[in-house]
Formats: sequence, C-alpha cells, structure tokens
Amino acid sequence: MTATTPEPRRCGDCGECCTALAVPSLRKPAGEPCPHDRGPRSTRRCGLYDKPERPPECRAFSCAWANRVLPAKHRPDAAGVVAVANEGVLALHESAAGNVERHRARPMLARVMATSTRRRLPVFRIRPDGSKSLIVSGN
Repeated sequence: MTATTPEPRRCGDCGECCTALAVPSLRKPAGEPCPHDRGPRSTRRCGLYDKPERPPECRAFSCAWANRVLPAKHRPDAAGVVAVANEGVLALHESAAGNVERHRARPMLARVMATSTRRRLPVFRIRPDGSKSLIVSGN
C-alpha cells in the first residue's frame, strides 16, 4: 500500500512569492513586486501563470505552505515570509526586510522552529537584499 501525496493548496489571492523572491529572467529583484502580479483581487495573481512565457524560476518554485509543510493558517501573506523546503533545508524569504521579527510572523516562525527542531532541519532567513543568516542549525 502506498501513501498518497496530498493535493497542493491553491495560492488563491496570496502572491507573497511574487514579491519575496528574485526572478533573474525578469530582472526582478527580491523584495520588489513582480510586474506580472495582477493583485489580490484577481482569481490568479500571476498574469503569466498558464502561459509559455512564465519564467523557469517561477515554474520551479515550490512553496512550503502550498505543499502542506506548514498548516493552512500560516499562509505566506499572513506573515510576509515565504517558506521554501528544499534538500533538507528550510529557507524563509522575507518580502520586506525585518518581516521575520514582526508580530504577524511570530506564529509561523514558532511552528517553523518546532518543525525544524523535531526534523533536525536547518533554517535560513533570506532578506530581500540577498543576505542570509542561519536561524536554527538543525542539530
């Protein structure tokens, strides 16, 4: 018997990754809104999502919240932080410098810390300027 992988969550009107992450092929730096972001009132924020010209960085992106690594209440736009789980590391990308310390990020950060300690995952904070710092070593 094989375990089934749960269906990824739908982004809905989130779009925090559209600001937090750099998209080099669009020359869009981290922390700046994407020019193709249609805003929270649209049913799908990305104007390129279903189009062939959607950047490869965006196609390859894998949100920890959408993939159910974090609970539903920790959606990225609620914290201003996008969590990315990749190769045994959890990276927290801030859409604005200092978001990790802000009050609205505390519930998500507490959950991330507990999960990383339990699973022995290192956690990095990645600021919009590209600087990184280790939050939890994972040991």
